[in-house]
Amino acid sequence: MPLKRAGAMGELKRALAGSPRAVLQKLSEVVLELCDAQSAGVSLLEEADGRRFFRWHAAAGRWRELLWATLPRELSPCGAVLERHEALRVPFVVNGATVGTVWVVAHDADRRFDGEDRRVVTELTQFAAAAYERLTSLNADDVLELSRMHLLSEPLPGKTL
Repeated sequence: MPLKRAGAMGELKRALAGSPRAVLQKLSEVVLELCDAQSAGVSLLEEADGRRFFRWHAAAGRWRELLWATLPRELSPCGAVLERHEALRVPFVVNGATVGTVWVVAHDADRRFDGEDRRVVTELTQFAAAAYERLTSLNADDVLELSRMHLLSEPLPGKTL
């Protein structure tokens, strides 16, 4: 059953019990479905040896095999590579700085994103970025406590509340 827009935030909230990467991956999967796209992901800007590049920290859909791939900044999904596809890109902002992009791609020439797609991706991206920011600031004890809380909030198999 297709994911409804109203349930998308719930999907992201459940991912909060996991790691920062789990939030990014869930964001990619949710926007892929909500936007009726063929690929989606989160690319974060990194630097090593004076070289700036994007690393795909999450990927869903047709390009999911490219998870953890790196591309020079100018060849990322935000660059010339996607000129042949319909693409929607939203800034991923952490601690007030743009550190990457959330991207959604339609490989089908007939698919065009609209203002509603942009609104939904922007809203979900802002929530996921805030969650990512908080999760990356947690220490090991915080993560264990979140995991315990998540387990306690899950109904036992075969039991209903």
